[in-house]
Amino acid sequence: MTASPVPLYIKSFQFIIKVFLFLLAIIFSCDAFANAQADTLPQIMESRMVELQDTGTLVIAGNRIAAHRLLPELYGRRQYTLAWDDDSKREELIGILRHIDEEGLNPEDYLLSSLLDYQARAQQLTDAERVDFDILLTESLVRLGYHLRFGKVDPKSLDPNWNLTRSLENRDPATIIQAAIDSNSIQSFINKEIPRQDFYVRFKAALADYRNIKQEGGWPQVPPGPALKPGMHDPRISLLKQRLQIEGYLDAPEASTRPEYYDAAVSSNGMAWVWMAWSANRRSMN
Repeated sequence: MTASPVPLYIKSFQFIIKVFLFLLAIIFSCDAFANAQADTLPQIMESRMVELQDTGTLVIAGNRIAAHRLLPELYGRRQYTLAWDDDSKREELIGILRHIDEEGLNPEDYLLSSLLDYQARAQQLTDAERVDFDILLTESLVRLGYHLRFGKVDPKSLDPNWNLTRSLENRDPATIIQAAIDSNSIQSFINKEIPRQDFYVRFKAALADYRNIKQEGGWPQVPPGPALKPGMHDPRISLLKQRLQIEGYLDAPEASTRPEYYDAAVSSNGMAWVWMAWSANRRSMN
């Protein structure tokens, strides 16, 4: 007997089933790959942190990791998951570093070039590179927070009799760094945690002013010679007046009157400049 032909609707149903099973296999394969990748990242991070903790040394893209106690503690609490999955947080930190020179700090002390390189390749990074990028971001934030809070220079290296302590007031550093990463805004977190006194704001404005002066040609150099005193005539006094004028301590008419004569205007305004410089130095040490 000749077999009856399979009805068209049954063939269509069989085809749909095959397509469904094929798509289901793809979905499960993708999930398995994603889970495997998710498992790989913490394993790589744990390996990096164990190396850092055991040896005290970890170098990433030529950068030596300094926070060899803090980072293993922080990532261990996170079960070695990435801390900087949020792209907006990475962009914010990098944006802060781009302008950190306004605080008198060097962006490269906070790994800016390396961070920019990793960020530019963010979509093509291997798992190991993603882990390294994350570590560099955290290291950068730790350095930044420490320098903004305590400064870069150890005061005892300048004065062995320095007796003022610098501490976090018994607060846990890993908790603070994690809170900064989790905050809605890293910059707002920094502003709240490290409030600035009025003199700091004035120093920052003065730094911007001096940089503008430098960009516009800088100051005339006053050559060495005998001490300049009121009533003296000396070619160097003209240069001194120009310098005081550029820095805003002397008006143009005062500077042009008898340019080589040490008059009362030079005496009073020069002392104001000296007092400002001395005060700035004293405040920077306290």
